[in-house]
Amino acid sequence: MMIRPYTPADLDALVEMLNRAYAGFGMEARTTPEILAHRIDVPLFEMTLMFDADGQMIAASGCDYEPDQGAAVGDINLIPEARTPDVIHALLAQIEAQAVARLEALAPPDTPLHLTVFFKSTADDILSAVAERGWTHVRSFYRMQTPLRDPVAVPPLPDGLTLRRFDRDRDTYAVYEANQAAFAEHWGRAEISYDEWQHLILNRPGDDNSMWLIAWDGDQIAGFCLNRPGGTHIPDLAWVGSLGVLKPYRKRGLGYALLKHSFKLFQERGFARAGLGVDGSNETGAVGLYERAGMSVYLQFLYYRKVLRGTI
Repeated sequence: MMIRPYTPADLDALVEMLNRAYAGFGMEARTTPEILAHRIDVPLFEMTLMFDADGQMIAASGCDYEPDQGAAVGDINLIPEARTPDVIHALLAQIEAQAVARLEALAPPDTPLHLTVFFKSTADDILSAVAERGWTHVRSFYRMQTPLRDPVAVPPLPDGLTLRRFDRDRDTYAVYEANQAAFAEHWGRAEISYDEWQHLILNRPGDDNSMWLIAWDGDQIAGFCLNRPGGTHIPDLAWVGSLGVLKPYRKRGLGYALLKHSFKLFQERGFARAGLGVDGSNETGAVGLYERAGMSVYLQFLYYRKVLRGTI
């Protein structure tokens, strides 16, 4: 096997390999050259590739780094034919070594270092290797969805709040600030700059910001639902990328109302399904909220962590 860093010349082959890997994990998710190039073009993100003896790309690992926290957050993907114990262990060893080297160079001295990677819950071969290498399960995340066959009944917003579509010229910075505030206490949440938020969220290729819904209390944002199309590979799906309610407005039904208004918007635009991802241990009770809205779990991802230096 040969391992080396990603270069832009690898883009098309990487897209093909990742889509084969996703299919092998039983996922309908797919990527495109535009989306992948956009994702890679982020400061402190690193992509590494693995090739077999014939030069075929068989696996890749990606890592985001948060040096001030001593944290690396990554993922690994490999094609079905390459899912052997030797390859899996080599890929895990590679991402561990990569995270150690990068964090030791960037993190403040004596900061504990750790790496978190997520895996599909049914990937028993990878989960066995992870356990053998001393990783610890720390969190579970779900993907949930609901069909949009029947007319969607939308509840009223709480008194004093109004709903309007996102206006890019008027609302962008206010939505960024609201997004930071709403998720400030969520597990694994890292600070993200305005420029990075614009790159990753506002300007993601193929997205449609006219699907964003913002709840206002006068000139203050009370909550938001940042929605997007599922993409050309799953055209019947609309995705709730981020549903957030600011602290003063919680426990009043705003999250449920935003979700139902989003479902109605999706239905009006011809989507047959709505989906989202959620932290299974979310302290705000998000899973229960989504179940009340008619959603159910169809995929589960397990987050595992390995301490690379010190104790946390």
